[in-house]
Amino acid sequence: MCLPVPQSPSSASQTASSTPSSTPATVRLQGADLLTPASFHRTFLTKLGFPSYYGNNMDAWIDVMSSGDTVLITGEDRRITMIIEDPGEEFRGCQMKTELCECVEFINVERAGYEMLKVVFED
Repeated sequence: MCLPVPQSPSSASQTASSTPSSTPATVRLQGADLLTPASFHRTFLTKLGFPSYYGNNMDAWIDVMSSGDTVLITGEDRRITMIIEDPGEEFRGCQMKTELCECVEFINVERAGYEMLKVVFED
């Protein structure tokens, strides 16, 4: 789920009752660091401690994020809130933002079956 309006993770609405209820891990990322495929993958590799075998593509991103193979300390349900700070117009219109939102939706719907990942944009 990508939230276009800045809001704190705790103010988001509750999802279905089958959703696991542990507090999500939170990671803050800069929109300027996610503009190109190279900078996007480098940022996730370093900020989230992706494994050395990470393939630097969106299929590999989906695999790592849905497996919970990051340095973030998460609950049993592996929920993560990604806060994109200062996204700016350049990020809002870039292909990587679209791919990020599509991949988050894929993980939540097809892999996890609940809101495992959330993206919040903070200006």
